[in-house]
Amino acid sequence: MHSLILLPFLLMAFGWAQGTNRSPAPHPLFLSPQDERDLFTYQKKDHDWYGRAEERPRFLTNAPGDKMGPTILQRSGRGRLGDHNLFLDALFRGRLIHRRDGNLSNYFERSLFIDIGSALLTGDGAPTCRDLWEDERVRPHLADLIATDINDPDSRYVDQYRAGTNRLPFPVKEIPLALTEIGAWSNLVGDSDAPLMIRSANSGPDLYYESAVLSNHFRSLLRYAQRRPLLYFFSVFVVYKGAQDPGFQILGVVDRQVGFNHRGPAWTNIDWSRRDLSDPKVFYPWACLKVSPAAKNPASAEVSARATNR
Repeated sequence: MHSLILLPFLLMAFGWAQGTNRSPAPHPLFLSPQDERDLFTYQKKDHDWYGRAEERPRFLTNAPGDKMGPTILQRSGRGRLGDHNLFLDALFRGRLIHRRDGNLSNYFERSLFIDIGSALLTGDGAPTCRDLWEDERVRPHLADLIATDINDPDSRYVDQYRAGTNRLPFPVKEIPLALTEIGAWSNLVGDSDAPLMIRSANSGPDLYYESAVLSNHFRSLLRYAQRRPLLYFFSVFVVYKGAQDPGFQILGVVDRQVGFNHRGPAWTNIDWSRRDLSDPKVFYPWACLKVSPAAKNPASAEVSARATNR
């Protein structure tokens, strides 16, 4: 009788003990669950359509008008990511105002910019990195720019680059196929304590990672970049983490039909001197960010055209 009376209490105690022994749920990667769903849902669609190994040969083609010869249309090209140049120009001019943190230029002067999957062997080498390096609106505000590529036995992109005669004006480092360990970030950044800017655009995590690997990628970056501000140009998204933030936040999205057009070189038909970040078709800001209008400056428009119309 006594054992029957005690049975419910024993079961409750056992259940409580089992619950306390469970591993805690992973900490959210984004401050907003909706941001996390939006980014991961979008990335999965892009991965399923363009990033799976069996789909990639369909997009190995010549991009008419870019004069670069055979290329993976989804990956690179001079001027392709010009909207990122526009974003950085607006940032360093003090035009990007975060609802909580204020003017973002206060946090990103002398940043270290790391480009993931830079297409070292395409055209004259790392085309979109060159666009940043040659842009006088952007380069003076960067502490350094690092181009990267994988160097696995099936590719050896970095080895091929180092064995050639072409030398880029910025450092080149190799990265693992899955950039998911804190040590890999440490190897890329070195002893720099600069604010971080990362980019994965038509190149690696944004197209080729499965969802579980992508979660580990973001989590490792979040752990590595504690106590330093970070911008991540990830696919069409611009992602932000304040120095003390426990997670990421989406600032907005750039125009998919230009830099992320996988079916044609739309970026070669843009008049970059007339394009501005305050146009929501160019960059659509989330509610956390305000983009101030550009100052009327013909000289600035001329610099913009020189930097991106190549």
